Amino acid sequence: MVLEFLNSYEVELQTLLFEKTEDLDLVSTKILETEKLMKLIQSENSEVFTDFTPRTISDKNADKISELNCELEELTNQKENLSNEIEVIEKKLKDLKSSLEEIQSFEDIVPTSTKNVSRETSSSGINLKDKLYLVLTYLPKDPLRAKIELESIIKSFS
Repeated sequence: MVLEFLNSYEVELQTLLFEKTEDLDLVSTKILETEKLMKLIQSENSEVFTDFTPRTISDKNADKISELNCELEELTNQKENLSNEIEVIEKKLKDLKSSLEEIQSFEDIVPTSTKNVSRETSSSGINLKDKLYLVLTYLPKDPLRAKIELESIIKSFS
C-alpha cells in the first residue's frame, strides 16, 4: 500500500516536473524574444536618421524600451522562480526514488511467507519462529518496528 502511494506520488512529481520544465522553456524563449526586440528598437534609435525623425517616434521607442525592460525583469523573476521550483521537485524525486529503492530492498529481505503479516495476524496463526524471524528482518532497517513486533509477541504470551 505504501509502495503504491509512493509510485503514484512519483508519477505526480514527474508530471509536475515536466510541466515546470515546459514553462521554463517558454519563459526562456520569451526572454530571448524580448531581448531581441529591445535590441531592434535601440538600433532604430541609434541610426543616423534620428535627427530627421519626429520626436514622437523616439519618445514612443523610449517608452517601449522601458516597458520591455519591465517585462524582461518580470520574465527573469519567473525564470528564477521556475528554476527554484524545478530544483525542489528534482530533490523530492531523488528522495522519493531512494525511499522506493529502500522499501523494495527491504521487501526483498523479508521472506515471502512473512510479507503480508500484520500485527493482527502475527498474534494468531503464525508460529513463534516466523514471528521472531520477522523481527530479525526489521531490526537493521526499522528498529522501532522491530521493538513493536517484539512487544506484540510478548503480549500474546501474557
